[in-house]
Amino acid sequence: MGEPTTVSHFLHPYQTCFKMLPPPTNILRLVVNLDRSAERLESISKQLSAQGLSFQRIHAIDGRKLSSEELARLEAPYDAPEKFVFRKALWPTEIACFLSHAACWEKLVKSNCEWGLIMEDDIVLSPRFKLFATSSDWIPQGVHVIQLHGSRQTFTVGENYPVHDTELFRIIQPTPLCTFAYLIHREAAAYALATYMPIPAPVDDWLFCPYSDFAKRFPPHRLLSACVWTLDGPSNIGDRACRRRLPTSVKVRLLRAIKSGGYRLTTMFQKKRSLTLTHD
Repeated sequence: MGEPTTVSHFLHPYQTCFKMLPPPTNILRLVVNLDRSAERLESISKQLSAQGLSFQRIHAIDGRKLSSEELARLEAPYDAPEKFVFRKALWPTEIACFLSHAACWEKLVKSNCEWGLIMEDDIVLSPRFKLFATSSDWIPQGVHVIQLHGSRQTFTVGENYPVHDTELFRIIQPTPLCTFAYLIHREAAAYALATYMPIPAPVDDWLFCPYSDFAKRFPPHRLLSACVWTLDGPSNIGDRACRRRLPTSVKVRLLRAIKSGGYRLTTMFQKKRSLTLTHD
């Protein structure tokens, strides 16, 4: 497994490392894990080991330990333009989760790997997982973000590509939520590091909302038959349906309408279809 990696809790927008590194190779596999979640680490360690896959552990940032001052500095104000993706207040655990994933992006960008496979610790791996986690040779040119997780859900999908024993689809709508296990190219990770602060949304909304600034550059993709799903256990994030209400910002509402409307227009004449994606 290797030694755990300690990274900065509050990352500054990435500027210089990316272009100074040697040519990238292979996939960097990272597992995000809280110090108090030893059982989850043991579970994912055994699963990866059974498939002959090594990984590095990223110490997850604990939202319980973030001060009110830190949270205020990290979260985007309710009327910030960035809030168009997500117009609700964030839980401290969501801010911590975002920072933990940003730590993974930083780790990837500073490595000599072209791709990062970022995994949360409460997942179940299909026997097929190794097909997609060992090499990036199967990934189509121009694709930068791929979710390996999934459940039975219907999406509007666009371009598709044959990959191994299934197909890969660009997701047009709705937002393919969760960050259980996803591949991200170092170019996309570098862009994410440069643009994520202040934090306006949960990390999955920010990465995968189809009309977000990030997803417009790096559209989300998902497998027809996913090779990762999640354990049926309590979430460390909290109840996302119960949130502190934010004041209404006309500016943010208008920007959201413009962004989402513009996205719908750009996809109106694209070749697309409705498809139900599943997992093993």
